[in-house]
Amino acid sequence: MGDGSAKRVLVVEGDAPARGMIKGMVEAAGFEVVATDGMDSALGALESASPIDLVITGIGLPAESAAARPLAELAKSGRKVIYLSDAGRGPDGPGNDNHTLQKPVMIDALLRKITAALRPQPKA
Repeated sequence: MGDGSAKRVLVVEGDAPARGMIKGMVEAAGFEVVATDGMDSALGALESASPIDLVITGIGLPAESAAARPLAELAKSGRKVIYLSDAGRGPDGPGNDNHTLQKPVMIDALLRKITAALRPQPKA
């Protein structure tokens, strides 16, 4: 971003090496990053006083899994989310404009997704 308007990004990834790599790539692009290893700590970060502008999550869980419920709620909340998936798709959410990106993640593709997700939406 470079203009002093650093956006806060929450990276949720259970795999420590992948989490560190994604965190480093996003920080190098000028974003402030909070990284967590699961949805419990991610939900805590989302409830903190500092707002999160975007969530990047690499957690791919079956839709019927109890652990997937927080992801479904995240999608329904209208929060901007990028899903990193081995299968190339994220949780379904009615009417959300979330983005998906297939692993392994390439920095240029991730930055394009971040830019698209954070782009101001036209008012209806």
